[in-house]
Amino acid sequence: MSEKRDLDTEKDSNSIKRIKLDELSEKGPLTQEDVVYFQKEAIFRQLKLSRSKNHQLNKQLKFSNNEIDKINRKFSYLKNLINQFIEYLKPYQDELTNNGNNLLIDLEFNQDNDELKLIFDKLSNSISRNFGNLPKELDSVEISKKFHQLQTTYDSLKLENSQILAKFKQLNQDYLNIINESQRFQSKTLERIKPKVEHQIKEEESQIAEQNKDIKIVGNHDDEKLKINIKSDNEIDNSKLIELNHKIDEYESTIETQKKLLNDQILSNQRLNEQINLLNISKREEIDVKNSEIYLNLIKDYDLLNSNYLEINKNYELLVEKFNKFELDISSNNELISKKFQDEKSKIVQHFEKLELDLIRIRTIRDDLLSKINIIENSKDSQEIIKELNKTIEIQKSTIELFQFGNEKLDEILTKDNHEITNNDNDDELIKLQKSNSTLINELKEFEKLFKNLQSINFKKFQHLIENESIINKYRVEKKKADEKYFAVMRTKDSMINEIKSLKDLNKKFENKLIQLEDFKKFQNLEITNQINKNLSFEKLINNQKNLLTNSNLKVEKLTNSLNSEIKKNLNSSTQLNELIQFKNKSINEINEYELKISKLQSQIKSQSIQLEQRSLSSKSLSSSNKISNNDNNAELDSFRSLIYCSLCSKNWKDTTIKTCGHVFCNECVQERLNARMRKCPTCNKPFSSNDILNIHL
Repeated sequence: MSEKRDLDTEKDSNSIKRIKLDELSEKGPLTQEDVVYFQKEAIFRQLKLSRSKNHQLNKQLKFSNNEIDKINRKFSYLKNLINQFIEYLKPYQDELTNNGNNLLIDLEFNQDNDELKLIFDKLSNSISRNFGNLPKELDSVEISKKFHQLQTTYDSLKLENSQILAKFKQLNQDYLNIINESQRFQSKTLERIKPKVEHQIKEEESQIAEQNKDIKIVGNHDDEKLKINIKSDNEIDNSKLIELNHKIDEYESTIETQKKLLNDQILSNQRLNEQINLLNISKREEIDVKNSEIYLNLIKDYDLLNSNYLEINKNYELLVEKFNKFELDISSNNELISKKFQDEKSKIVQHFEKLELDLIRIRTIRDDLLSKINIIENSKDSQEIIKELNKTIEIQKSTIELFQFGNEKLDEILTKDNHEITNNDNDDELIKLQKSNSTLINELKEFEKLFKNLQSINFKKFQHLIENESIINKYRVEKKKADEKYFAVMRTKDSMINEIKSLKDLNKKFENKLIQLEDFKKFQNLEITNQINKNLSFEKLINNQKNLLTNSNLKVEKLTNSLNSEIKKNLNSSTQLNELIQFKNKSINEINEYELKISKLQSQIKSQSIQLEQRSLSSKSLSSSNKISNNDNNAELDSFRSLIYCSLCSKNWKDTTIKTCGHVFCNECVQERLNARMRKCPTCNKPFSSNDILNIHL
């Protein structure tokens, strides 16, 4: 379905219905709508150009895909033929002998062509074994002549192909330019804006047509000259465009034929090269193996390889010894460091515990003594008050006694007066005196009542005062106890701060030791990596030695094959062949021994790499545990900071308290709030003044 649609688009590409645009004004200057109309026309022209380019690209892509499919089919067919040919030759390989020469040329393959390389190796081995001893009847001179002739034809075809490709590109560009210009001439706005320019455009296009009249096309057997006369008018006919398309298709077909011819010539050149190489190989003279330079060079190479291998083995043993010594030194140093660290840590911990016990004991004794002193001071104050009260009571008693003594004297005086009055027998005076005495007695009784009332009131006041003083003393004692507790808490806080400082110092020491350990680990890792690199280089050397040994084996095998051929030709050389076989067996045994040693060395390297990985894992676990302990210490330090530092600014120490609520802040924050008249506690919103502030030493 897709192919049919593409064909339909090819046919109907020129007959696509144009989308209706806005109408253009007939006369007068251009309006804004006319400008929009012109812009839309330009956009549609660009769309048509892009469609034509896309159509050409799709055609090229389809052609290339078809060619790739054909090549893949041919490749699979050739692959199957080669495999069948190799399987057909397998039963005859044992019967026929190999002369040691490859009949095929060694080709260079990319990494992606491993399958081709394997097939080529199989085919070359089978051909060299089966057809190596066939007679060579081709003449090298004739082949070289043919090769040179083909090379000259190949160069000429290559030049013609490049010229055709350049002309094809130029034709394609001219075709696109013609389409673009035809669409521009069809626009109404250009006709209206540039009526005078049309004449100039016609002249330019006539010049272009004169330049592009004669276009040559070179084919396989005949040279045809095609002339294209391009006439530019206001409207180009669709028939001319179709003719151009047909001509472009013809050019493409000629280019394809030229490409096929070039590929055939290249294949024939390769075959001739292979035949020339075969002739050169067959013309080599056969020489005695022992007296040959190749054999002597092989023996020298073998001795050199053996000596190099022994030196490498010695170096490897020395490296292994150094590595083991290094491991022992590292383990002993780690053990010594850990022991010293633990001993110092235990001593420091014991010393801290003793100091803490002494501090607790001294603080308890001090608190007891301070409480006793405060109680004694409070008791002294109460005793003084009691003494003063006793004095006042004694004074009152003395006054009462004086009053009683005065009453007694008055009674005596009254009795004396009564006796005197009776003696005088003056009734009037007696009555007066009795009246005065009765009034005095009544007044005295009232005074006594008043005095008693006053005395009872005074006693009540004294008792109230005593009770108040006792309550005040109790509050003072409790306040002092609270102050002592507060100071004890503050002392504990100071001790905690000191402990935190000591912990910080310890943490710094631990961090320094961790940094030292990390540096040591880095140094150790560097040495380990250097050792690994040395091991890798040593492995590379071993592999190179292996490759050299395999190459020597291959050379020895080639020599043995050549010896076998010489034995068939010359029966007298049997002793030499036996010696060579013995030498081969010795070399094979030595190679096997070397391979065993290499395998042992590889196993040692693997064990050492496993140990290195285990050490790296242990170092990672140590670092992770140290990080966890550091995180715990940081959390504790943060909690202590929240207790010590001001909650408002989190910079200064807590050194001032508010008496009304008891919350603690720094002096700067409290003064700022007072200056800003924000006289409320930030935690509980209780009001306070400058008199309610109290300085503290934490």
